[in-house]
Amino acid sequence: MRRGVAWFVGGLMFLIAACGEPAVDLAVPERAEGQRLFDEVGALDEGTVSGALDDAAAVSGLDVVGLVFEDDDVSAGQADRGGRELLDAWGGDVVLVAVAAPGDFTSDDEDRERFFGVYGSDRFEIPRSLREDIIDNYMTPLAAENAWTEGFQAAAEALADQVEGADTS
Repeated sequence: MRRGVAWFVGGLMFLIAACGEPAVDLAVPERAEGQRLFDEVGALDEGTVSGALDDAAAVSGLDVVGLVFEDDDVSAGQADRGGRELLDAWGGDVVLVAVAAPGDFTSDDEDRERFFGVYGSDRFEIPRSLREDIIDNYMTPLAAENAWTEGFQAAAEALADQVEGADTS
């Protein structure tokens, strides 16, 4: 009887693990000195967005970084996992991240799949109200027009305005 229970529990644990979240298809490079942005697909004007992230970091006191990548699985979970992977690899405090299905950063189709998120590391938690404000009022209207550079700029500025002089200790 005990052996049957052990097999059942083992099988159940295997099924739970097998039904986990999809892995992120992202190869994060080593962070170069002063680097703030990893745009895997070239969707942004790197100089403009890096400058906005630098400004947000200077005002907020946080290590603010950005990530843009494509993935077949587009969701808030994938954006979160990709963002956390970048934060872990680069040691940042906050990441602004956009993920889209292949080709959907520039698509005008109504069924395009894209997601934007703002995530904090274990050292700094971004309040839900601030995340929602940045996504709804700054990024979403610009992303709808495929104005990703302007969206990241606006998101970085809004973040800096709301967390000026943050304490990450």
